[in-house]
Amino acid sequence: MNDKTKEQEIKISASISFVNDISNKSFEIDKKKFDHNINLMNSFYNIHQEEKNKLPYHINVFEQANPKENDNSRILASLLNQNENKQNRWVLKSFLDHLEKKKPSFHFKIKKSEITTEKDRIDLLIRDEDFALIIENKFNYASDQPSQLARYIEVLKNSKRPCHDKNIFVIYLTRDRNKEPEDQSWILNKIDYKEKFAERFLHLTFKDDILPWLQKEILPGCTKINDNFLKSATTQYIDYLEGIFNSRKIHKDMNKKLQKHIEQELGFGKESAENIKKVNEKIEAIAELNTQLDDIKSLEVKKYFEHCLENLNQDFSELKKYNDILNEDNLPCIGVYLYYNEKPFQVVMEMDEDALCYGIATEDKKKKEITKQIEPLKAKEEFDENENWYAYKETPVENGYENLKTLIKKVTKLTIPTESFLSTTLSSLEKEYEVFQEFDEHENLLGGILFKHENLAFPILLQKEGEQLYLGVNTHKGTQDEASQEKIQQLLDPILKPAGFEEDDFWYGYKETSQAYAYNELKTLIKTIEEQLTSSQN
Repeated sequence: MNDKTKEQEIKISASISFVNDISNKSFEIDKKKFDHNINLMNSFYNIHQEEKNKLPYHINVFEQANPKENDNSRILASLLNQNENKQNRWVLKSFLDHLEKKKPSFHFKIKKSEITTEKDRIDLLIRDEDFALIIENKFNYASDQPSQLARYIEVLKNSKRPCHDKNIFVIYLTRDRNKEPEDQSWILNKIDYKEKFAERFLHLTFKDDILPWLQKEILPGCTKINDNFLKSATTQYIDYLEGIFNSRKIHKDMNKKLQKHIEQELGFGKESAENIKKVNEKIEAIAELNTQLDDIKSLEVKKYFEHCLENLNQDFSELKKYNDILNEDNLPCIGVYLYYNEKPFQVVMEMDEDALCYGIATEDKKKKEITKQIEPLKAKEEFDENENWYAYKETPVENGYENLKTLIKKVTKLTIPTESFLSTTLSSLEKEYEVFQEFDEHENLLGGILFKHENLAFPILLQKEGEQLYLGVNTHKGTQDEASQEKIQQLLDPILKPAGFEEDDFWYGYKETSQAYAYNELKTLIKTIEEQLTSSQN
């Protein structure tokens, strides 16, 4: 190695050492900033809880219910839907007037407005003859789903009542100013709607827009029209939002103490400009921390659903699974398919933007007959419903899988068989077999086929007894003499007993089933007996 080469290697080594030194120092600085953010939040939380416990007694209905993002959307929609005399929608008009004051391009004339929540995943939609107003609610700072705003725009453009770009408006409604729409939310199929919607987009907040609007416009209006119910709801919701933002009068001393603590932690001095800089830096740092926490949460949610799917495969191995962990909405969903009169529906668990829900999801929009069957369960368990669910309710994550598992078991046993169900089930079998449907002497509904083998005949059937449904082979029809029945029992025992069928004086073999499984289980039993007896005969 010559001196020149050695000198170059020393320079390279020194450069690498310098870069590593800078990287290590940067890491130490970032770590210190991160630790300071965590310590600030922890100390803030502790003081907040301590001061909150000192507050005088206060009750708020909304606070007790702990509304989520979707709940806040429904509350706002209920207010906007106020209809004093089926013509004067003054709350909606007041809201639209507020938007126009914020941005003149938001000029709307109410003709025949329809207000919906969670339809096509849009949190809140105001649709009229000449405009469509999308309101995306981020009350709990949820991250934007992939192409979220762009997809909602496309939904309206391609709906049964297509809406032109120029008539679609978007409101991004957040708790405060600490969240903006993500750039990717505007982009779908390489089309970027952000610039196109510059004049048809508004960022509103509950703190600076909804709360003042309710206080200054809606509450006084309730008094003028003497609507006590609207006034009561508005007063409670105003108080709820004031509680969220610690702006109630009883919060005054607590806020002073919290703000003093933050000023000390940030090292406030006499120069306001420097203090503003420190606050802005902290806001940016906390926003970055929130982004990282969202990413971590997404990974953990994916792992959680994968684990739950493994449990489903073990606990319900015989059922077809619904697996949509990686979907375009970034709302993982798993569950099972069940069938009613051969029509599929799903019992699933889904992670919404801010809540874990489980229930019975829509599949083919044939809601009437399925809804009728689940009504007893829905009423007893206090399930809600919307455009995407026949019935659903929220659940804590730690109880999610067990609640889903319990619901699947309940739904499979829920529907009580009827004559029409048996007729539909048997109609697909009558081309190949001799089918029957009748009541026995105990008024139990029977339906199945009369299976013939050599000189023997026996029914393979479904029987409704009370609210229970049984599948099996019984002695109700077919060969009746004792010797022949003993021979039938001998033929069927090797088939039925290994499959878990029990026997008694009326059955060669039976087991419980449910309407969800009955159709497929009856067909399987018939085919199994047919194949086994044909094989033994040969």
